[in-house]
Amino acid sequence: MKKGNQILGRVQLFTEAPLQIQSSTVNAVGGATFEKTRMFHQLEMVLNLNDNQVVTSSALTDRQDAEGSALMHEGSPVWGSGNTKSIYKYRGENTCYLRTVTTEGGEVKADTASPSCSAVAES
Repeated sequence: MKKGNQILGRVQLFTEAPLQIQSSTVNAVGGATFEKTRMFHQLEMVLNLNDNQVVTSSALTDRQDAEGSALMHEGSPVWGSGNTKSIYKYRGENTCYLRTVTTEGGEVKADTASPSCSAVAES
């Protein structure tokens, strides 16, 4: 940030967004197939702000692990199952918020949030 020729501050933003997918198919009895897919994706952002020699930073992580399986016969699903775990974490200079949501078969099994990361184990 500048005002004329004078630098007022500096902003740095670092972002990562890894994605990993694993998929497998196994032939089963009677021409059926068993298909399984696992996926992991995450968005991680770190912001550093330098304003007149005062440095502040914050970090955001939004992650999801998902897994699904299906038994297929002649291209149609016979059975299926899936689950996810989502973790959202924000850490600022004087604050930290963490929320974890777990689902199985389309139903929420756990939903926990904490306004303090010291109250929750690191994931």
